[in-house]
Amino acid sequence: MIIATIDNRHPITIALAHAFKTGRVAPDREMSLCEELQDLVVESAKKFVGFKNIESVRKALDITLGILSLAVVHSTKGKEDPEAWAEFVVRNGLKTPIGGVIQLVKEIADTSDLAQIESTEGVKFASAREYLLTYAMGRDEGRPLKWNGYNMMLSALDVRKKNRQESELARWFIQFVVVQSVEGWLQINRQQMETAEGGRSIPLLADEVTNNLIFRYCSGLPLKGKCILKAKDFRAVHAAYMADKNGWTSKAKKRYAELAGRVPLEFQPLLLFKGRDWFTRFLAKGPPAVPKKAEMLDNVSGNVQGYHVEMFA
Repeated sequence: MIIATIDNRHPITIALAHAFKTGRVAPDREMSLCEELQDLVVESAKKFVGFKNIESVRKALDITLGILSLAVVHSTKGKEDPEAWAEFVVRNGLKTPIGGVIQLVKEIADTSDLAQIESTEGVKFASAREYLLTYAMGRDEGRPLKWNGYNMMLSALDVRKKNRQESELARWFIQFVVVQSVEGWLQINRQQMETAEGGRSIPLLADEVTNNLIFRYCSGLPLKGKCILKAKDFRAVHAAYMADKNGWTSKAKKRYAELAGRVPLEFQPLLLFKGRDWFTRFLAKGPPAVPKKAEMLDNVSGNVQGYHVEMFA
């Protein structure tokens, strides 16, 4: 359960207030907590805002409270529990728990927010420092005073987890359905974009590749070679569908059931969208119809949405 307190204070402030109110903090412990907080504010000032004026120090304090709140809320997995938060702070202090938060933020920073088939190892995204600052300063969209950093961090972690699964599913399809090495497949399907520096590869999105391969499998199109779908592919499949709607749908549905049955259990949820399986979502009403006069394929809002397509028909 994600925290939904009506209290606008930082969770770390709530935790400390509860710890003092319940008599958990002895005088010597109070002093050590104060020293830790001072040290952390100085670190935040050095790393994020500097020591220009009193406003900078206030901002450094706000950042510090945000970072500490990430650690406190994470200790209860997002559940609002001032009692547990207070116990966590008294037991661990302020500095030690931050290490776990930094590791989570590094995990976010080291991973693309897009599900790609190619490895992103060594690719630079936004820095961990930028992400940490974003979550520490996070506020609720509808309530500007309400700290919301943990939900933002959790959302980023969930997105990256799903991305990894989608990437693994696409790689599974290439290896066990196309029956080809991922690197060999990429050599054929990697797209190049010309740039002033001589060109660069365009990342292939895992969900679009998976959609293409399932479409090809269900429609009887070749799996080997280029994965990208062209206007002529859609037109050929649609013509076969129009010639025998019931027969085509029955055969395609049978192919999908056979294919889905081979997909490893850990990837099965990725074939569902709002309770509908892939076939119901994409092919239950027939394959996309691409008019003969269509000059471009639109995979964002058009009728070939979700597929990896050759834009110009």
